[in-house]
Amino acid sequence: MHYTSTKFQGLKVSFREALLKGQPSDGGLYMPLHIPKVSKKQLIAFSALSFHEIAYLVISPYTQTDLPHSILKDIIHDAFSFNLPLKKLSTHLHVMELYHGPTLSFKDFGARFLARLLSWMNRNSSTFIDVLVATSGDTGAAIASSFHNLPGIRVTILYPRDRISAFQEQQITRFKENISSIAITGSFDDCQRIVKKALSDPDLKSAYRFTSANSINIGRLIAQIPYYFEARKYFNSPEAVTIVVPSGNFGNITAGLLARQMGMPNTSFIAATNENSPISRYFQTGIFLPTEPILTLANAMDVGNPSNFLRIQHMYCSTWNNITTAFTPHVSTDHQIRSTIAEVRRAYKYDIDPHTACAFNSSQHLTKGLRSSPHILLATAHPNKFPISARSNDPHPGSPNTQKTFQNSPCVILPNNYEDFKQWFFLHSQN
Repeated sequence: MHYTSTKFQGLKVSFREALLKGQPSDGGLYMPLHIPKVSKKQLIAFSALSFHEIAYLVISPYTQTDLPHSILKDIIHDAFSFNLPLKKLSTHLHVMELYHGPTLSFKDFGARFLARLLSWMNRNSSTFIDVLVATSGDTGAAIASSFHNLPGIRVTILYPRDRISAFQEQQITRFKENISSIAITGSFDDCQRIVKKALSDPDLKSAYRFTSANSINIGRLIAQIPYYFEARKYFNSPEAVTIVVPSGNFGNITAGLLARQMGMPNTSFIAATNENSPISRYFQTGIFLPTEPILTLANAMDVGNPSNFLRIQHMYCSTWNNITTAFTPHVSTDHQIRSTIAEVRRAYKYDIDPHTACAFNSSQHLTKGLRSSPHILLATAHPNKFPISARSNDPHPGSPNTQKTFQNSPCVILPNNYEDFKQWFFLHSQN
């Protein structure tokens, strides 16, 4: 399998190069030259396979020639070492809980897979890989946990100051050793701009081996494709199913669209967003205009310029008519998030976080009580990570790595200025 850039399709690199570079130098994103297909015979067999077996069959075409099959199987078993239950709330409403990993977020799938991939790729090198990542909350925690103390890898995490939950910040800043956390006085998009600029900065590139751990890294993205096939296997193939995906940087739904292009049958998608929704405006006007993100209750989706829209444009030939048939966007306000959390708790005795609340609200709004195909809602984070959805008598989720109250480690605070970050990085990397 070879990869190209969403900006320059004449580029052709190996999976290894795409993984280690993170982002092409032209500022685009890596995409496979062709989308591998899952045969009808394999799809039928999926119903009897474990998630690990499905993940291997789905991921291996993307990594072939660069990763021995035995190593890939070991990485999958080690990275995906937690459950992903599908819970039935009603005849037509199901929830796939993707938050049973160490940091209680679906980001554990991509982060743990990427960490193990990079570690194996760098096993014979005497030089560091420097991983840069911007986070709106959950990604940073998953990356810090997954990469902590990995030999030969240093991680720098940028997050927007005062724009993530206290629990998320504690999850990020508790790690030291090879993990550095920086609070940027700006938005997630500001953090992302700094990371992207650093990845293409000639001064830094000449001195360091950089890659990214955001969903701009193809290694993160392909790790998310298998759980769409896992969700779909519980329904008969001819049966129409709608998957509702909380969406901020649009990496998660891009993985779902890739699954469908690989051959996942008869599946439609809803992209559930908060009030930061340039994609919804694009659907209405045909013009994509990034916006300055506002702070919402679903903070992990406070993204005004979703990076993975480049991949969606690439998949659908940058044609508005094609893109607008790929999925349906729907916006939830903070008021709707609050009321949905309360209503789901009352009606189903079930707790959801603010991002999953966007999915519930979108599902309810777009069906409007009418009989429809089954809806699978992706629950992307544990409710107790957020004050609005946490049970008052259970302030911290029960997880082996997170059940104790965290003590924040000191982190660096920097202004929203690339040169300040660059100077800090040069000085820090020499210590």
